[in-house]
Amino acid sequence: MRRYTRYLALPLALLVANAAHGYYYFIHYVVRDGVAIAAPSKFDLKALVNNTVPVVVNLDGLQRLTTGDNTIALLNQLRRAINTWNTVPSSELRLAYDGVVSGEFHSPGPSIEITFGDLPPGLLALGGPTAVSEPTGDVKDPFLPITQSIVILNKDLTPRPGFGDSSSASYGEPFFLTAVHEIGHTLGLQHTLTSSVMSTEITRAATKAQPLAADDIAGISGLYPRAGFAESVGSISGRVTVGGSPVALASIVALSPDGTSVSALSQFDGTYTIHGLPSASYYLYVHPLPPAVQGESSPANIIAPRNVDGEAGTAFTNFAPRFYPAATHFWDAEPIFMTAGEKREGFNLEVAAHSAPKLYGVTTYSFPGNNGAVKPGTLSTSGGRNFVVAVGYGLSSSAASISVVGGSAAIAGVKQYANSAYTQIDFNYGPIPGEGPRHLMFEQGGESYLLPSAFRLTKDAPPEIKAIQPDDSLVSDVAVFRISGARLSSSTVVLFDGVAGIVRSASEDGSWIVVETPSAPALYRATVVAMNPDGQSSLYLGPPLYLTYPDRPTGTVSVNTPTLIEGSEGMLEIIGTDTAFTDDSVVVFGSGTIVTRRVWAVSPTKLLASVTVSPLAPDSLLSPRVLSGLSEAGSEVNSLQIVRAPAEQARIAGAITSVLNGSENVPAGSRAVIHVSNVLDTTALDQIQITVNSIPATVVAVATGEVTYLVPLELGPGPAVVNVVSIGSPAPRVIMSVDLPAPLIQSVESNKVTVTRLAEPGADVAVGRVSVSIAGVSHKPELIKPGADGTHIIEFVVDKSVPAGKQALTVSIDGRPSEAVTIDVKSQDDPITE
Repeated sequence: MRRYTRYLALPLALLVANAAHGYYYFIHYVVRDGVAIAAPSKFDLKALVNNTVPVVVNLDGLQRLTTGDNTIALLNQLRRAINTWNTVPSSELRLAYDGVVSGEFHSPGPSIEITFGDLPPGLLALGGPTAVSEPTGDVKDPFLPITQSIVILNKDLTPRPGFGDSSSASYGEPFFLTAVHEIGHTLGLQHTLTSSVMSTEITRAATKAQPLAADDIAGISGLYPRAGFAESVGSISGRVTVGGSPVALASIVALSPDGTSVSALSQFDGTYTIHGLPSASYYLYVHPLPPAVQGESSPANIIAPRNVDGEAGTAFTNFAPRFYPAATHFWDAEPIFMTAGEKREGFNLEVAAHSAPKLYGVTTYSFPGNNGAVKPGTLSTSGGRNFVVAVGYGLSSSAASISVVGGSAAIAGVKQYANSAYTQIDFNYGPIPGEGPRHLMFEQGGESYLLPSAFRLTKDAPPEIKAIQPDDSLVSDVAVFRISGARLSSSTVVLFDGVAGIVRSASEDGSWIVVETPSAPALYRATVVAMNPDGQSSLYLGPPLYLTYPDRPTGTVSVNTPTLIEGSEGMLEIIGTDTAFTDDSVVVFGSGTIVTRRVWAVSPTKLLASVTVSPLAPDSLLSPRVLSGLSEAGSEVNSLQIVRAPAEQARIAGAITSVLNGSENVPAGSRAVIHVSNVLDTTALDQIQITVNSIPATVVAVATGEVTYLVPLELGPGPAVVNVVSIGSPAPRVIMSVDLPAPLIQSVESNKVTVTRLAEPGADVAVGRVSVSIAGVSHKPELIKPGADGTHIIEFVVDKSVPAGKQALTVSIDGRPSEAVTIDVKSQDDPITE
């Protein structure tokens, strides 16, 4: 489902600029100064609240679930899929699950809706942008803002014929990875040919434990880059030609023997740029898009951009694959080593004309247990079956030549199953086989095909769950269970219908772990799945075990903050009855206009929530709901009102942050910054009154839209309610996060710093907790000892890299920095003095 409001028809006479976007985005050509420039479709961060797109789920069309499944499980698995895209630190974009809606959903701002409907047989989902607005952005880097996107899941989620009993179950790997994949489409990502989560299901080698690969991270980060992303990765660019003519929509892959692969598609003029390359050595490989298979409308189901004529372009697929610079095999290719921030140009690839691909779309399976085939093929080098089974278009003869690209796994034998299209590939391992994805190259009948991440090597077999029993070793108000099995550790993630429990302890031999389970409704029956960091899950060895929760009352909530103002930060105080709130609780509204910034569980029955209301939010009545673990509690009445306020009403924008380091955790006794709408440079300090937990705070500075104040030293760590009255106008109450006090420097002399507030008077402080920074150079203390009057004395040696002269010095403990003082570094041979 990838529909757009319009395409731009461009005159032939216009020149086409080389596109900066080499990834597989939804590309349109727009005119800038008489030049046609490739512009992707993406969400406009400036139009979002906190860079966050709200995601709602509409269950109206859902008709059937797999036996034993339920809507609570379905929603929590979707929440996990949504949050997967929030795990990319180099991307500015964030998604927020905003609850369940019904009827025809209309959001005044950009949003994503997950719904259910009729889909072709065998198809689980479709997704993508449904509306974009006029081009915007920088003249040299325009884009089309996505205003609405949608994911359509099949209304019938019973098992798909030929795909196994768990193929559509919400706990299964196929459903979860499909959801992550389709949500990726809604953000502006198209298909890739690197076996990552954005590849089609045929070659996808992602797992629920490791859903995103380097290509997915490069794609989302290139579209929504966080500051510093370009400097942390490398890029390769060049041009693909055949007989000197450009090759459009060729897939160019930077393939590392260690398992990493990142790709791009060439533009109409044959140019390409692969962004987001981690530091490594790569083979550069170009190949044609595979033909469309059943259910696809174009090669690799890629939506081609409109060319300068206003017509949809077509992929040129009649050429043979090639390695840089001019090799048919990877062993003859020239490795390219990339480092962070490096931009390599001129890597041109001249390919030879050839018929369209006949060997493509290979899928691999392994058989680690007795639960049937596992995809992707995964092999444990410590024992077990050492083969994968491959099937693909054109792969039908035992005469196929197959090679491993990189690593110490080697092909031990290849055989064709009788009367079958399946090929078994046996492996031997070197003395240090390593772990992670490995690539395979197939050659047959004059055709060649390379499958990135064709199989995975792991040290151990998958985790196994054999039994789940109550555990009374911990004194707690929550349910705690001992999970017995094999290959379980403190790093194992245990999911209860998609919600992770907390591992409290683990045996040394991997035979058991003790897990605090998420809360759930009375008598709720949850699937229990274990996932290990190597990408494997307990589903590889058999169906999930189930945990039935004890009987308990159904929780309800009420809201003590009945009004929020559009276009402002605000806070909610939510009181629960028969609830088990935690800091991981989520408040949802089902409106698409409110984003929950952070939640604090003051007690199991009381929540404080920091929220941001979109300036597009209409006057409305809402009933917020609280998700805690697998439980959902809400009020039966519309207990929250969104109102429009006069323009002169004071509003708070953004989070309250520390002057010391920009953190949202502000040490008591230090300076904080809050953004207030009606403050000007000329506003007098006494025109602003601030209290924090009813304690007056001293305002120390103002600038347009910004107030700096001292956080009262007597506050303890945790959430604190901030009241601001600016020029007589009270702003909505907001919450700040107060941290322990930061160190306060008293004096600096002879490589010694005397500080207060480092710890309790007379307490010993481990040197590993403390850092002294001079001119940005961090120093580990040599010694920390208690001094007089509650002080601590820190002794250190100045690093030789610190330049002489006036320099700033700070002291940090557990990441909390002090205010800076200026010291005079005389020379490396002389002591430093203030």
